Amino acid sequence: MNTFSDNSNNNRNTKTISFSIGFDEPALSAETFNINKLNVFIITGGNSINCREIDIVGSQPTQLADASLFGGNDDDSSIFGKKYYLSKENLDWEIVVPTNFKCLLEYVYIQTA
Repeated sequence: MNTFSDNSNNNRNTKTISFSIGFDEPALSAETFNINKLNVFIITGGNSINCREIDIVGSQPTQLADASLFGGNDDDSSIFGKKYYLSKENLDWEIVVPTNFKCLLEYVYIQTA
């Protein structure tokens, strides 16, 4: 995704990813797919040793998460306080937008964009 304002090497071509999900149960309710109940998270860094899990604020991390990263840098997560994926400025590390969304430039705060 091209999220830098210049033509730096950090800009990337976008990719379209499609997937389908099959279910064993034929009758699932619409409530099952409520966006507010889905555990949506991102793994960054691919398969490298530096991969990171990023969840929606308040979501309990999966077993893939490196809990030693909580509370570092600008992260205000606390395992003991059961507070996850929130910055010291009270911002989410991930947001779910159930519609089209124009990506911001890197390093631009979402509340000013």
